[in-house]
Amino acid sequence: YFSHHHFPMEAFRTGGANIVLATDSLASNSSLDLFQEMRAALDKHPSLTPHDVVEMVTVGAARALGKQGQIGCLAPGAFADLLALPV
Repeated sequence: YFSHHHFPMEAFRTGGANIVLATDSLASNSSLDLFQEMRAALDKHPSLTPHDVVEMVTVGAARALGKQGQIGCLAPGAFADLLALPV
């Protein structure tokens, strides 16, 4: 969106970085649609799988917030925040 250099996704993933995908404002894209961000990540980084991208917006985000096991997953003791989508 800002014409930045290509993000070195594989280098960060190989190095063990916790990569999180999210939206925070209209300053970095034309919408706040997280699903659009997920599709864009898949388009720009062919090495990513849909599973990888869903992990970035769920358990990866929880890990970044220090809330692993509490949010971003379906597990005993975790908050039961769910979203149902037509497919």
